[in-house]
Amino acid sequence: MATKISDLKDTFVGIAGQIGLVLDETFVQLEALAEGYREDLMPLLDASGAIGTTDLQHGKQRMVRALGSSHPIVSSMGVVIDVGVIEGLPHWVECIERDVEGAIYTTKNGVVPWRGAFYDYLNADWVSLPREGRRRVAVGPYVDLDRYLLTLACPIRINDRFIGVVAGDFLLDDFERMLAPLLSKAVVDCGVFNDEHRVLVSNSATFPVGELVSTTRLKRKRFPCGDVGWYVGTA
Repeated sequence: MATKISDLKDTFVGIAGQIGLVLDETFVQLEALAEGYREDLMPLLDASGAIGTTDLQHGKQRMVRALGSSHPIVSSMGVVIDVGVIEGLPHWVECIERDVEGAIYTTKNGVVPWRGAFYDYLNADWVSLPREGRRRVAVGPYVDLDRYLLTLACPIRINDRFIGVVAGDFLLDDFERMLAPLLSKAVVDCGVFNDEHRVLVSNSATFPVGELVSTTRLKRKRFPCGDVGWYVGTA
C-alpha cells in the first residue's frame, strides 16, 4: 500500500513538474520579448510620447525567432499594444502562429484588428491582469475564435506606464496530449486546475475540462505547477 501511495505521489509530482518547466520556459521567453520591446520603445516614447507601427518590427522579428525555438506546445505568440500608445491608431494587435510543420506565419486577425470580426483582446484577462500589475499571468481554458486555448502573458512597462503585453498560447488539445501518458498512470481521479479551480485537463469524467470545481471535492494535498496558481489535485 505504501508503495502505491508513493508511486501516485511520484506521478503527481511528475505531472506538476513537467507543467512547471514548460510554463517557466515559456515565461522566460515572453519576459525577454517584453524587455526587447521596452528597450526599443522607451527612447521613442521619451522623445514624443507615442510610437508608430514600424517601430514594432524588430520586436516581431525576435518573436518569430522565439516561437521557432519554443517548446512544441506553444502554438502562437503575439503582442497587444494598449490604447493611446500607437500614434493615429486606437491600439495594435499582432499575432504569429506555428503550424504542424513548424512554419510560422502572421494570423489574419493580427494586422488590422479594428476591421471585421475582432476578439476583444484589450479586455481579456490576459491583458487586463498584467495592466493591473500582475507580472506573470496564465489564463484559460477559453475559446478564441474556433480554438480552445490556454494563454500566458507578461506586461510591457516603460517608466511605470503599461504599454501592452507579450503573450503565448497553448492549444488545449496539445496540452492534453502532452500530459496524457502521465495522467494515464494515475489510478485515482485527478486533474490539473487553474488558480480559480477550473479544470484544465483530467483523467476522468469526474472533472470535465472547463468545469469550476469546489475545493470540497478535492483532497487537501495539492501539487503546484510553477508560480501561477495551477496545481494537480485529486478527488
